[in-house]
Amino acid sequence: MIFRQMEFSDKKSMLLALCLFVAGLAAGFSVHGLLAKPEPSKGSELDSLQKRLAAAEDGASRFKTIAAGLKKAVNDEKSRAGELENLCENLKTENTALQEKLQSANDNKANEELAPHFNQCMDKASGSDFAMKDCYQEALEYWDGQLNGLYARVVKVCNDDANPEACKSKLKKMQTSWIAYKDIMSDYIYSGEITNKGGYSGSLNRLSGIAFLAEETKGQFERLKYFVDN
Repeated sequence: MIFRQMEFSDKKSMLLALCLFVAGLAAGFSVHGLLAKPEPSKGSELDSLQKRLAAAEDGASRFKTIAAGLKKAVNDEKSRAGELENLCENLKTENTALQEKLQSANDNKANEELAPHFNQCMDKASGSDFAMKDCYQEALEYWDGQLNGLYARVVKVCNDDANPEACKSKLKKMQTSWIAYKDIMSDYIYSGEITNKGGYSGSLNRLSGIAFLAEETKGQFERLKYFVDN
């Protein structure tokens, strides 16, 4: 070794040289440790890559779930739109059917006789005001009799009401008010306030008045009948 080749005058000099040599070696190792760059561990790189891959797969899975949800929502909206379209078509069909029924009812009403044998009576009248007035008078008497009979039935219906007396009182008040309206309106028509503005004669005023009474009495009968039937 190197110490064998060196000559020292005494033991102290030899020890001093040995200490200096050891210190120099230690300093050399320390500097080398500071300057040297540690090589990355291959195991840590693999772990990092695996974590990044797992994160990417998780993100892809979430996007896939969101895309599936959006697709389902779009399909649901398409389904609802189809249902609404079908509903609209059904409503159109029903509306058309109702309009046809209404038109048919109006046509039937227009062709309906005011009273039994009324049309035959009007045909025989041949346009005579006085003869037509008699036809309306017969119709009025017919519906007046029908209304009186029906009114008695309505009174019986009130007997089954929770408060019969109150029901009868309201019924009487309604009928009395209707009679007052009917009489006032017919007097107004008889007076010629409506028809004379068109230059019509007095006979036409009387015809219009009796026609109103006949039609209005029939209307009251139908209103009360609806009350009884329902």
